[in-house]
Amino acid sequence: MQIHGNVVKFGFDTNIFVQNSLIIFYGKCGETKLCCKVFELMDQKSVASWSALISSHAKVGLWSDNLKIFGDMCRDGKFRADESIFVGVLSSYANKGDLNLGRCTHGSLLRTFNRLNIVVETSLIDMYVKCGSLNKGKSLFEEMAVKNKLTYSVMVSGLANHGRAEEAIILFLDMLEEGIEPDDKTYVGVLRASSYVGLVIL
Repeated sequence: MQIHGNVVKFGFDTNIFVQNSLIIFYGKCGETKLCCKVFELMDQKSVASWSALISSHAKVGLWSDNLKIFGDMCRDGKFRADESIFVGVLSSYANKGDLNLGRCTHGSLLRTFNRLNIVVETSLIDMYVKCGSLNKGKSLFEEMAVKNKLTYSVMVSGLANHGRAEEAIILFLDMLEEGIEPDDKTYVGVLRASSYVGLVIL
């Protein structure tokens, strides 16, 4: 708040880049109401403004609010969603279990972008897995040219959660062979899978 006060004091409160930065700042602090307040007071908005607002709500799990904001942006009609916005929207569909709208968003992504980055691809996999379409998620995973820690983690956990323990363990071993260090979520997934099949991984 002290930083925001200085922004106003020195007359930078109407600068769009400063305003976007404030939304990002408040979002990282979990202060979504302050994010909305800054956003509402903006005379001009950009794609980055909408993206910052959507990301701030996704960070604290306000999935329904997040989708409402996305709807408002679409109705505004002035901006085309960028990849970071789609990541927030996909996270909302994943956590609400809305496979139909998730599929629609996937279609929009394919029509809008020639190539999807690894963050968006991972978000798509997460959405399909959490919405119960595991085979589609696995198919997207296998098609990815480059995978990272989060991609493997999402897929390992998804396989384990759907009772496909042996596949989860094999994928975990593939991850280690690739030299990618597992995170806590990956270990939880592989331990769950190991318990299903009675294995101990050392």
